[in-house]
Amino acid sequence: MSETKKKVLSIKVDEEVYAKFKAVCEDIGGQNEGLSALITAYELSTAKKLLSGQADSISDFQAKIDGVLHYDFSNAIKNPFASVLNENRTVTLDDDIIDYFVAMSDEKKIPYQTLINLYLTDCIKRHRQLSMSWD
Repeated sequence: MSETKKKVLSIKVDEEVYAKFKAVCEDIGGQNEGLSALITAYELSTAKKLLSGQADSISDFQAKIDGVLHYDFSNAIKNPFASVLNENRTVTLDDDIIDYFVAMSDEKKIPYQTLINLYLTDCIKRHRQLSMSWD
């Protein structure tokens, strides 16, 4: 484990400040930890002041956005395609059916769900009837 080099530094403080610093260091675990805690507290305090100074700017910006982003839908036109949009449904299909349409989708470069939908639509248009035998 490598040991970091420490420098001995001195600063001039009055007795009251030194006593408070010493008490903090004893509570935290040493001078290095005490000084680190004080630096962190100072950095947090500085960041808080900076952010609180930005609060007015953020509020002004939000007010400008609220004024700009006001939409009037009183003359809106209903989406003419809304009635023909697909509705999601869950359908249970065998793996070989999915595999068949996935292979075809790779070949045709069309999503397999779209191919299944196209196939079923074609069945409806041609009035195909299901023929089953139980033999």
